[in-house]
Amino acid sequence: MYVLVLVFIGAGLLALLGLIGMLRSWNWYLTYAGFPPPVYAVFRGAFLFLAWLIAAVALWKGANWAVVYSGFLSVINLLWFWGDRLLLTQNPVPFNRNGISLVLSSLLTVMVLVSLHFVKPYMRGPDHAHSNSTGEK
Repeated sequence: MYVLVLVFIGAGLLALLGLIGMLRSWNWYLTYAGFPPPVYAVFRGAFLFLAWLIAAVALWKGANWAVVYSGFLSVINLLWFWGDRLLLTQNPVPFNRNGISLVLSSLLTVMVLVSLHFVKPYMRGPDHAHSNSTGEK
């Protein structure tokens, strides 16, 4: 579980670095006037940073909804990455050159989802909220 928390914190920090880089280069992006606009990159960076941070904290605290949320976020991140890469880039690489990247990113997402499946029994559910340490009710 702690490895997943570290992975999610790392993903959040990468999104934060992208956000900071975008803000530092704001004038260059406005001069370039590329597509998508710089506001999109700021929104993406802020959203992913906060989403990954919430996932890490929820897993760390053992929230019962953390596994579903983290799995959903992992799939959203994969789809968003490939949507950006294939649909929004101005000079896209042909799809046949993206094969290994697609396979590796999909395998990484599947590994995270399988790891989350194995962590699920250790999350606190609503039935554990009022039980005492001896197991008696």
